[in-house]
Amino acid sequence: HNVVGKKNTKMARGGHQDGEDIDETSAKHLLDSIGEKVYNTFHTAALKYENELHGFLSQATYSRKPRGKETPSDPCQLEYQWHTNVTDGYEKEYPCKDRGEVRFSYTEGAECHWRKIKDSKNDTVGACAPYRRLHLCDQHLSYMKEDKIDNTHKLLAEVCLAAKHEGELLKGYHDSYKINNNDSQICTVLARSFADIGDIIRGKDLYIRNKREKKRLEDNLKEIFKKIYEELIKKKTNGEIEERYGKDPNFFQLREDWWALNRKEVWKALTCSVPYEAYYFTYKPDNFRTFSGYWCGHKEGTVPTNLDYVPQFLRWFEEWSEDFCRIKKIKMENIKNECRGDTSGKRYCSGEGYDCTQTDLRHNKIFVDLDCPNCEKACTSYKEWIENKRNEFIKQKNKYNIEINNNKRDTSHNDYDQYFYQDLKRGENGYSSVERFLVSLNEGKQCRGNNDKKYEMDFKKPEETFGSSEYCGTCPLFGVKCEKNICTAISEEDYKKEKKFNVINSKSGEPTQIDLFISDTRVEDIPNDFNTACNNSYFFKGIRDQKWTCQYIDEIDRCTLESVVKQSTYFDKKIAFKVLIKRWLKDFLKGYNKSKLKIGRCTKYENSCIKGCIKKCDCVDKWITKKEKEWETINKHFNKKDYDKKHDIVYEIKRCFEQEAFLTSFIRAMKGIRDIKGSHDFEKCSKTQCYSSIINKIKQDFITELLENLKKKISTCKSQNDDTNRTKCCIDMPKSENDEHDEDEDDEPSSPSSSSPSCGVPPPTPKKSLR
Repeated sequence: HNVVGKKNTKMARGGHQDGEDIDETSAKHLLDSIGEKVYNTFHTAALKYENELHGFLSQATYSRKPRGKETPSDPCQLEYQWHTNVTDGYEKEYPCKDRGEVRFSYTEGAECHWRKIKDSKNDTVGACAPYRRLHLCDQHLSYMKEDKIDNTHKLLAEVCLAAKHEGELLKGYHDSYKINNNDSQICTVLARSFADIGDIIRGKDLYIRNKREKKRLEDNLKEIFKKIYEELIKKKTNGEIEERYGKDPNFFQLREDWWALNRKEVWKALTCSVPYEAYYFTYKPDNFRTFSGYWCGHKEGTVPTNLDYVPQFLRWFEEWSEDFCRIKKIKMENIKNECRGDTSGKRYCSGEGYDCTQTDLRHNKIFVDLDCPNCEKACTSYKEWIENKRNEFIKQKNKYNIEINNNKRDTSHNDYDQYFYQDLKRGENGYSSVERFLVSLNEGKQCRGNNDKKYEMDFKKPEETFGSSEYCGTCPLFGVKCEKNICTAISEEDYKKEKKFNVINSKSGEPTQIDLFISDTRVEDIPNDFNTACNNSYFFKGIRDQKWTCQYIDEIDRCTLESVVKQSTYFDKKIAFKVLIKRWLKDFLKGYNKSKLKIGRCTKYENSCIKGCIKKCDCVDKWITKKEKEWETINKHFNKKDYDKKHDIVYEIKRCFEQEAFLTSFIRAMKGIRDIKGSHDFEKCSKTQCYSSIINKIKQDFITELLENLKKKISTCKSQNDDTNRTKCCIDMPKSENDEHDEDEDDEPSSPSSSSPSCGVPPPTPKKSLR
C-alpha cells in the first residue's frame, strides 16, 4: 500500500478501547477497518491448514480437454468454455447466463422484498440486496456437482471464473456510469462483489433469486466441501480435522478457512480487466490515506479490501445509502429544472402540473389545462420513489437494531459476523445504537453536500430526507409575483391589500369538514383505527386520516389541513379546494386499482375458498364505505352557492380524467366494466384523443359507478370465501399477474393448480374471465 497524504476527519475517533485501528470517517471506512481486524483473526487461525486447503489453478483438471495446457496458473487466462467442470450443456457453464448486463441504474433499485431475502419473516424488518448483486455472475456455481468438483483446486477454478466474468462486466458498464458519477471508484464496486462471492461460498449470502436455484447451490456446496473434508481426514489422521470441521454437516468452519486461504486468487481474477490507474483507498488511524497498487492491487499478492469480513447486511445498507443519495441528487436536479428551471422555460410550476405564473387559483375552476406536465410527471415519479425508499430505510434501520443486539447468534463455528458486531459496538462510543451508525452513512461520498434546498442529507432526520421536494408543492394560495425571472409567493396580507379586503368587507362562506382517507407515509404517528383492523393487508400500509376544513374566503375556495401531528416543511397545509380534489382523485384511482386487483385474485377460482381472502374482502369493503362518504362530502362542498359554477362536479371530474396525469389509471380502472353505457368503446381506442372523445360522451358519475362495480365484486368475494360452513379455506392465494412478487404478507403462494393437502378438494379451475 502507498501513503498519499493526510485526510481531515469529521467524525470523532477513540470510540473503541485500547486505541484500536478503527477508521470512523464514513460508514464504508468504518466497516472496512473493522473487517481488517476480523480478517486478521480468521486468516491467522486458517493458516495452520494452508497446505491442505490452498488451491492451485495449475493443479485443477477438467472434464473437457482445454486448448493448450490443462490449466493456466493465471486466473485471467481462464476460459469458461474449457476450464470448468460444469458440463450440463445449454451454457450452464457460463457464469453470466441469464444475468442482466446493466449493473448501474437510475431507474432500477435494490431488492428488499422479504421473500427475496434469506431469514426475513415480514416486510417491516430486513436487508436490501443492491441492484449490482441481483445480476452477479454466479449462475454456473449452482450447477457444480461433487462427483466432478472434488478438491480445492477445482473449486477455486469455478469461483475464479465467477470473479473474472463479474469483473469484466462491472468494468465495462462502470466506464459509462462514471461519466456522470465522478466519485465512483471501480475498485470499491469490485470489492462489494468480491465480498458477495465470499458470502456465497461460505453459505452466508442473503439474496434469493429463486428458491430452487438457492437450494441447489447450497446443497452442492455442502457436498463439495464434504468431499474436501473427506480428503483432509485421509491426510491428517490425528483427529484434528474432525475436531475442527467434522461437527457441522454444513461445514461452515471449513468454508470459512477455505475462503481465508484462497481469497487472494479470487481478487486477482476479479481485477483482470480493471484499468491501470485504478486504486482502492483506505484510511489508517494516523489520518493518512493509503491506496492499493495499480489495477486495484492486482499484482500485489494481497487483497486491499476487507469488506468480505463485514456482515453482508451492513455492507448492503452502506451501499444502499450511497445509491439512494446518488439517485436522489439526480431526481432533485430534474425536478428543479422541470418546475423552476431555465432550460424547461418554466419559472414556477406546481407538483400538480399548473403554471403558477399563469394559473389564478382564485378562479376556483376545477378543470384547468396542465401547462407544466413534465413537472407533474417528475414529482409523481419522485413521490412514488421516495416513499418506497423510506420504507426500505425503515426496514434496514429496524434490522440494524436487531442484529447489533442479537445475543443468540449461532456460535457452532467461528462466524465472522459475531466477531464483527462485538467490535462494532465495543466501547462507550461504539455503534450499539443505530443512530450513531446513521451519522456515518451521512459521510458517504454521494451523501455529503446532497441537499434539498434547505436540508442537508441526514438519515437521522427521515422526515426531511424522505420527504417530498418543496418544488413539488402546490401553487401559492394567493398567487406569485415574478421579477427578473425570479418568482416568489404573494403573502395573504399583500393579497388582501391588493383586493382591498378588510374585517368589514371580507367574504366568507360556510366551512365544510372533509375527512379523507389518504395514502401518506410521511408521518408515522397519525392515529388510524383502520390500519389496526386491516394490519396484514399491504394495500392499507401508509393510509392516514387527513382532516381538512374547506371554506370560501375572500374569493378563494381554500382548504386547511387540521391533522398535522408533526410539523414539516413538505406539507402543504393550505391549498385550493380544486387542488384537494385533484389529489383525492389520484389517490382514489390508485386505491381502486389495487382493490380491484386484490378482489380479482380472491375470486379467481370458481367455487373455491381462498385462505385469507375474507379479511381482504372486508378491508376493501371498508375502504369503499370511506370513499363513498368522502365523495358525498366533496359534492356537498362543491354544490354550495358561494360562487358561480358553469358545470356540475361530474362534468369537471370527467374533464380531469382526460388529462394525461389521470388517463392511464382511469383506463385501468374502467377495464372490464360494462355497466356504464358507452364504456365498452374504450376497447377500440389506442390514442388519447379517442379515449377523451368517449369520456366526453358518457354522462354518468364515474366515481359512483366505479364504486358500485367494486361493491358487486365484494359481494361475490365474500360469498365465495365465506368459510363458516366449511372446515376451512385452504386454497392458496394465486400469485398476482401484474406484480413481480405478491405484496401480501401471506405464506409463499403455491402454483395456481395446487391446494393444500388438507383441503380435500380437487385443484381449482381459474375462471375464463377476470373482470
